[in-house]
Amino acid sequence: MQWQVIDSGRLPPAAIMEKDADLLRHLQPSSQPCLHLYEWSRPCLTYGYFTDPARYLEPSALNHHQLDMARRPTGGGIIFHLTDLAFSLLIPSSYPGLSVNTLDNYALINRRIAKAVQQFTSHSLKPILLAEEPACEADCHGFCMAKPTQYDLIIQGRKVGGAAQRRTKLGLLHQGSLSLALPPIALLQDVLKNEQSVVSAMQQHSFCLLQDGWTDQELCEARLILKELIKAAVMAT
Repeated sequence: MQWQVIDSGRLPPAAIMEKDADLLRHLQPSSQPCLHLYEWSRPCLTYGYFTDPARYLEPSALNHHQLDMARRPTGGGIIFHLTDLAFSLLIPSSYPGLSVNTLDNYALINRRIAKAVQQFTSHSLKPILLAEEPACEADCHGFCMAKPTQYDLIIQGRKVGGAAQRRTKLGLLHQGSLSLALPPIALLQDVLKNEQSVVSAMQQHSFCLLQDGWTDQELCEARLILKELIKAAVMAT
């Protein structure tokens, strides 16, 4: 099945989330599967449809750091879009291999994303079904990169990629994020209400694709490279 690629360029976070929601609303069983690429027009974070960000974040600190927020049409926890690569896939219900089982659909998509990431890094990477999720404080459950979950992308036992999905009778929206580096620790310490446990969990459970000491240019180049690798991986037959 031939894929469509939409690159929306730089948009405000709320506009990107609305674009994903609109693509899902207009998805039909006969639609082409779609890879949606984009860039954030300003520093931001997104949070899952059922997540209350006020429980975890300090509003005054968010304003101080000029961090915008947007609610995703999918579930999942809070993701800081400062040092990651975010992307979305829209898959019609007629797509071969799409399942009524949520974990099967994560596996279906993450196997392709894993191929892209594997070409970017020399580390062994695979999506795995965790037999037992790591214990952590309740506040850590509100942050995507603080706690590995079922069928995340894992390198050396740590999470390099997370995702959230929303399914309708007509198809599926998959919103993914790959960790290139941790967000600035000083910023996290300012904006998080329970900063000590959450930052510690991110450091313990996240695997970053860039080495310490990375530059803004390296971050930009990594995003460009990974976009092309993801395009090739999802469009491969």
